[in-house]
Amino acid sequence: AMVIKKIKEFYLSGMVKETDPQKKLDSVTSGMVNMMGDALFNYPIDRMVKLQGNKAHSKVWVYQYNYKHNHSLAFFDPQNPGQVRKPGLKALTKATHGHELSMLFPAFEEMGPLSEEETKHSKKFVKFVADFMVNGHPKGDGKYEYSDWEPVANGQLTYFIHGKYSASNKGLPNEHRLKWWHAL
Repeated sequence: AMVIKKIKEFYLSGMVKETDPQKKLDSVTSGMVNMMGDALFNYPIDRMVKLQGNKAHSKVWVYQYNYKHNHSLAFFDPQNPGQVRKPGLKALTKATHGHELSMLFPAFEEMGPLSEEETKHSKKFVKFVADFMVNGHPKGDGKYEYSDWEPVANGQLTYFIHGKYSASNKGLPNEHRLKWWHAL
């Protein structure tokens, strides 16, 4: 019961702190998304990356996909195939688990063809994945955006963000929340 109380206070404090109904809804929705994402995906990935990253025989590269596009499986409307259904809550419009699938496999045009910008990003992401498969590292042809990105090793933590503006970052995604989770 103490752990549940701590989790609730950490992720859902907006339930008691916010007075504006819309801000309260946004805060709670965002907290729920972060809580579920951290528990189911982010914390296990963080632990695995840190454990595996200390093994010299197997490099670990971390990236976060957050390119916003209209072809996420989360936006698929089963009642109206071919249509995009955006959720009404702001926190649910962010990139989610599996968000990159329609950019990696653009033949999934269940929600219509990709826009010109989405097609450009899809090609870039497919090249990124193919370069990793062929070369054993995802840095492609060494473009400047990949220059500071290194595999996780010996406490060295960097990750790459695939987004409208891609870049390397120090640390790992969502570090402050995952440190809290690890301390829990």
